[in-house]
Amino acid sequence: MTGPGAQVDSRVALLAGEAYRHAKPIAVLPGAEAVLAAASADPAAPGVIAGDDAGELVTALTGLLATHRVWERFPPAVG
Repeated sequence: MTGPGAQVDSRVALLAGEAYRHAKPIAVLPGAEAVLAAASADPAAPGVIAGDDAGELVTALTGLLATHRVWERFPPAVG
């Protein structure tokens, strides 16, 4: 599953979508953009990080996992 238009296993899309909707941190390496698209996850959303250095991604993701959720992704509605 690499590149735009790549086929994504529906189970992977479901898992990524649930992680996104539950405000879980998500990290993707190059080529995983199709997974985010299939999951309807905004790649620019808070807590969604991308990069080509796996070590840097793990470090950033570890910091985000310490908070358990990225609440900034879904700010409360003001009404």
